Amino acid sequence: MRARVILAGHPLEDPVLSPLTTDLAGLPPMLIQVGTGDPFRIDSHKLADHARACGVDARLELYPVATHAFHIFWSFLPEAADALKQAGAFVRLLLSPAGRSAAQR
Repeated sequence: MRARVILAGHPLEDPVLSPLTTDLAGLPPMLIQVGTGDPFRIDSHKLADHARACGVDARLELYPVATHAFHIFWSFLPEAADALKQAGAFVRLLLSPAGRSAAQR
């Protein structure tokens, strides 16, 4: 029911609805962080592979945690704090002059 409301009549089979099937060409560099025990870990690998196949600079980082959205546990989970630190470094790099010129290639 919820999907029908969100899609507003758009066909569920349309490949544009999934980042695993739509054309990602032209997107900026992508950082994908996932826990090794996350049930979506395989999809994260697929997303990184698909993004690279579309010409997107995609970085996949694996963390030894057993939960999805582990970043919310940053205050007591060292891996989450490290992931946020790495994400911040990734964004700072992209916003730097060197990172902006690399992203435009």
